[in-house]
This record gives sequence, C-alpha cells and structure tokens, in this order.
Amino acid sequence: MSIHYFNLETFHQNIQGSKPVVVKYSANWCNYCRNLSQAYHELAQKYHSDFTLGEVNVDLFPSLEQAASIEYLPTFVLYQNGKELGRIVNPPNIGTLELFMTEHVHNISDAELEAFETFQSLIFS
Repeated sequence: MSIHYFNLETFHQNIQGSKPVVVKYSANWCNYCRNLSQAYHELAQKYHSDFTLGEVNVDLFPSLEQAASIEYLPTFVLYQNGKELGRIVNPPNIGTLELFMTEHVHNISDAELEAFETFQSLIFS
C-alpha cells in the first residue's frame, strides 16, 4: 500500500472510520517533510493492514491545516473514529513516529476479540 494524498472530501471520509489514520501535514517547500517521505512510505507498507497513512499538502488545503491547528511542519496527527488521538511534531526520526503510532492505538484482530469475548462468557456465565 502507499500513501493516500487527501483532499477535503477524502480526508473527512478516512478519519471517520474505525481504522486509525496517520495524517502527515506537509508542504513541497518543507525540506524535512521531504526527508521523511521515503521512510513514511515504508511505514505505509509495513502497517497497511493496521493503519491508513495519508498526507495533506497544506499549500493546497489550508483549511485542513487551520482546522487541525497545525503550526509547524511536518506534523503527524493520528485520528480514529473522527477524533484526534494524538500528534507529533517534527519527529527526530521515523522510529519515533512508528513508536508514536503503535503506542496510541491498540489494534485487536477480530479473532482475538472473539476469543476474548468467548473467554469472558465462560468465566462470567
């Protein structure tokens, strides 16, 4: 999977879902944003089943930048079910971003959830 480049419509569609979405707010003129691009693509491939990774070009969509109160670039914001779960500004390396992503979201697979619910029903019935 690759990075999703959000516009106004696709941004709102994606952040409303139950799958966590990491949005990179960036601009073409931002050197550090460009420096993180390859590693961000690698994270998108690594976590494609757990996260949607996207990007908003703040020069093209300043209303999204303003709505999220973005002050510095790059800023990565984690959304789920239409709510912001957290943000990290100008991470020192991609490992820091990866840790941020995995710490803020606890994904349980359907099989794990079913096993837990079965276990609960046996214990408490």
